[in-house]
Amino acid sequence: MIIYEVNLIVQKSIATEYKSWLSLHINQILQINGFVSANWYQIEYDDDLNEHWSIQYKLHNFSDLQDYLDNFSKQFREDGLKRFGNQFTSTRRVLKLIEKFNLLM
Repeated sequence: MIIYEVNLIVQKSIATEYKSWLSLHINQILQINGFVSANWYQIEYDDDLNEHWSIQYKLHNFSDLQDYLDNFSKQFREDGLKRFGNQFTSTRRVLKLIEKFNLLM
């Protein structure tokens, strides 16, 4: 399992509009082969001017992510930039599970 994480800083002045768009955007990405699910998190951050969010997409494997990056990501990124310009920033990272731990009873 691979986690593809997108972290966003969105100006509060556009946050409501961006949030509506982002919900649709996430659902569109989940239609692409290899994506399993997505979780959208509010990042707790002391910032009166911006919203801080993290979206973590789960994919089956790295080759599914590479297919997305090669064939789909550019159009999705351009859509966000076209709509919102420089009123947000984003960073991305890929997480690969090494080991999973569970509470022992």
